[in-house]
Amino acid sequence: MLENSTVLITGANRGIGSKIVQDFMKCNAKLILIFNKQRNNIDEIISRFGNNNNIKVI
Repeated sequence: MLENSTVLITGANRGIGSKIVQDFMKCNAKLILIFNKQRNNIDEIISRFGNNNNIKVI
């Protein structure tokens, strides 16, 4: 359903933003992730669910 959608998520490295990233990754949506600090949290999420090259981190 979301495979052809592109989603911009702010605050993607923790809290609700992190959970939203996980949910959209399960749907194979294309993601643009924006965060302020702690890149390692995003890297952990991506490694857990795998990067299918649909994810861009800013």
